[in-house]
Amino acid sequence: MSAISDRLKTGFILSLKDKLDLNIADIEVMNLEESCFIAPKSDKKVPYLKLFAVSDSYERIIGEPERMGLVNKKVRSDILSLWSDCVMDCHEEENGLFDDQMYIGVNRYETVCYARFAYDHKNEVNSYLVKRLNKAPRDIYASSAPGINIVYETNDYNDLGIENIKDELISSIIKMAKDSVRATIGCDVECSLSVKFWHPKMEGYHGYYLARQD
Repeated sequence: MSAISDRLKTGFILSLKDKLDLNIADIEVMNLEESCFIAPKSDKKVPYLKLFAVSDSYERIIGEPERMGLVNKKVRSDILSLWSDCVMDCHEEENGLFDDQMYIGVNRYETVCYARFAYDHKNEVNSYLVKRLNKAPRDIYASSAPGINIVYETNDYNDLGIENIKDELISSIIKMAKDSVRATIGCDVECSLSVKFWHPKMEGYHGYYLARQD
């Protein structure tokens, strides 16, 4: 992603709030040189702008189908216009940051925060499990889903009775995640984090895919 000035990022986020009443926590930009995106019905590369929107704002601007992760046509022109104005105001129009056919994506900021928790707080989760069960898991894998996959050896899984107490363990880890995300966002949001316990002989266990952590 391109490094853009704090003035451009802050100015654009404030403009989105002021002009469109959108709560955008962060943005990322891929300039023309870095981009791999091609304009529709063309062979022209275009920049890419991604918005990290909070809750209600995400619901207002996400397009269909949601899996494409692009803003809807109703707000695209307004967002594009504000981005153009901010790029010009900051004299960054020569940095390949704008094109009227550029893609504008959107992610739920809460989902990003829960994914960051999954990747960045594995040691904290491990410490909790050691304290609660007196036994560390063999592996803890994160995913951007977002998710945390906790693997105990089969004998340990059975001896510790994890199957009988996993709901309690998952609830405690979810609470840790909620507290972390609340501290980041400043309010309570729906938890999208999945927490699962595994052992190598469990049906559906695929260690290779878990270890990819993607």
